Amino acid sequence: MLIKAFNGIGNKKVFVGETEVAQPTNLDEAVKTYGSDKVFKGFWKSEVIAVQASIRLGANGKGGGVRAKVDSMIAMARQEKANGDSTLYDKLVDLAVISE
Repeated sequence: MLIKAFNGIGNKKVFVGETEVAQPTNLDEAVKTYGSDKVFKGFWKSEVIAVQASIRLGANGKGGGVRAKVDSMIAMARQEKANGDSTLYDKLVDLAVISE
C-alpha cells in the first residue's frame, strides 16, 4: 500500500513524500505485525473519530454504528478466546470494554 503525505489545507496542499508499506490482510496478521496494543489503539482511535463526527453533525454521539462495531469486536474476541487466543479478550477486559 502506498501512503502519501501532504502539508497544507484544501487546494493549497504540498506533496512532501510517500512510502510503500505492507498492509496486513486480516486481524491475526495485524496483531502479529504490530502487536495487540497498537492494533486496539488504532481501532479505538477510529471509533472515537466516528463518534466525534456524529457529535459534530448534531447527533447524540451514540449512532454511526459504533455500538455495532464494538459488539462485533467483543464477539470476535470471545471467539478467539474460545479458539485458544485470549490476547484481544484480555485487552478488552483490561480496558473495561468487557466485564467478566
